[in-house]
Amino acid sequence: MVRAEELQVTVIAKQKEIEIQQQEIKRRELELVATVERPAEAERKKVETLSQAEQFKLKTTAEGEAESARLRGLARADVERAEGTAAADVSKIKGNTEAEVKKSQGLADADIIRAKAMSQAEGVKAMGLAEAETRRAVGLAEAEAMEKKAAAWKSYNEAAISQMFIEKLPEIVRAVSEPLSKTEKIVMISNGGEGVGASKITKEIIDVVTQVPPMLEAVTGVDMREMLGKVKGVVAGEPPKPTPSVPPAGKTKG
Repeated sequence: MVRAEELQVTVIAKQKEIEIQQQEIKRRELELVATVERPAEAERKKVETLSQAEQFKLKTTAEGEAESARLRGLARADVERAEGTAAADVSKIKGNTEAEVKKSQGLADADIIRAKAMSQAEGVKAMGLAEAETRRAVGLAEAEAMEKKAAAWKSYNEAAISQMFIEKLPEIVRAVSEPLSKTEKIVMISNGGEGVGASKITKEIIDVVTQVPPMLEAVTGVDMREMLGKVKGVVAGEPPKPTPSVPPAGKTKG
């Protein structure tokens, strides 16, 4: 009986000891959790969080740099495109300006050439008109002079005309014999049948003078012998024969 009770006490004591040990284990486990596992977990989580943060940072930085590079590329492309457009616009404006300048120069040259041609044409026209006017004036003056001369000749009768020819005969004879007056030496050759010396020279001069009326008739159509006969008749009191009227120069009946 006593031994059974002692065994039971021992068992109970062992159970209590086991419970105490279990509680100690739990306490140590809790203490381990509190002192080791939790700080380790906390550190792990901290490290994980830091790692994630670093990865996020790196990712964000990379994405930022990529975006920055993309934006820089876009900006550079925009700048290059703008520069190309500006250069094209400048070239276009320059080309248009040069074309306008050349066009203006061409128009100015054309205007100068046209003005010069018109001036020359006007000068030629004015010169032609002046020459035509001069010729017309000269023609009118000559026609008027011829008309006056014809009127004057028309007013003369045959006696007056004959008198004019007779008055001019000494000048005609003088003109014919003038070359002989300048002759320093005359050599006369005689064939024996004709006179010699001064009589020979006189005869030659008379022969020359007698050729004057036929020459005048050949040149002017006036018969000196007939004219002198008419003058002789007028002096004797005979009425002169009527002469046909001469129309003025430049005017004809039609």
